[in-house]
Amino acid sequence: FAQAVGRFVRSRRRGETASVFLPTVPDLLGHANALELERDHVLDKPKKNGEEDPYAESEKEMDEANKEQDEDTGEQEEFSFEA
Repeated sequence: FAQAVGRFVRSRRRGETASVFLPTVPDLLGHANALELERDHVLDKPKKNGEEDPYAESEKEMDEANKEQDEDTGEQEEFSFEA
């Protein structure tokens, strides 16, 4: 995995980005995050805000989007959900 990703993703200068699209498989995303942290540690990059939880920002955005959608439609109050 590390070699395959390493062929495509390299540390770039500030402002440049490189992306690899991964399926949303928690184990795979966790492994990718561990590799990123290891790379940044070797390169002595400072930690960014929210880096302790790699999904913190995306979860926050998703919660906000869901809240906005619920407010727009009002459907959440109409139906009860059971598993």
